[in-house]
Amino acid sequence: MPTQPKPYVKNKKIAPKIPAQKRKTNPGIMALLLIFFTLATGISVYFVLTNLSLTKNNSENNDDSTDNNSDNQTQQEVKDPEPAVGWTLQSIRGVELTTISISSGDNIRPQQVISGELPGSWFFEAEFPVIVTDQSGNELGKSIATATRDWMTDEYIPFECRLEYNKGENTSGWIILKKSNPSGLQEYDDEIKIQVEF
Repeated sequence: MPTQPKPYVKNKKIAPKIPAQKRKTNPGIMALLLIFFTLATGISVYFVLTNLSLTKNNSENNDDSTDNNSDNQTQQEVKDPEPAVGWTLQSIRGVELTTISISSGDNIRPQQVISGELPGSWFFEAEFPVIVTDQSGNELGKSIATATRDWMTDEYIPFECRLEYNKGENTSGWIILKKSNPSGLQEYDDEIKIQVEF
């Protein structure tokens, strides 16, 4: 019996099996992840410690204020520059200060920024001096208030001042806003005093 011819089958090439390789971790990526994790942890710890420190300082300030206030008056918190309208101070020459971010009797702190409005005539080169004294008038520090817009006008001009002083052992004193007087003539002097607590 004649043999049947085998059907033609195209040669199939079978690719050799390559053993699966283990995934290698890129050391550069691992180093970057480690640095990122360390920075994130450090920043978190910094903010937590900063908030704890601020809370502790505020607590100590409130305790000191309570101890020093024998007539049980309520002490107000230290304010940041949000000008309040509604009460008036007058300078020794009758100039009214109707807008300022602190009130008489407020607690203040070094580096606090105060703001308000005074006539353009109080400024020279957009500045006027601000002095912090103790109750007896001894100077504890001097700062410069700066106009925040054009000052060459008779209108009221907004100003800002960062208080620079060292209170020492003092618990109260004065902030004195002094009119700029480049002439040095006494008749042009003017000032506004605000009593404060430290």
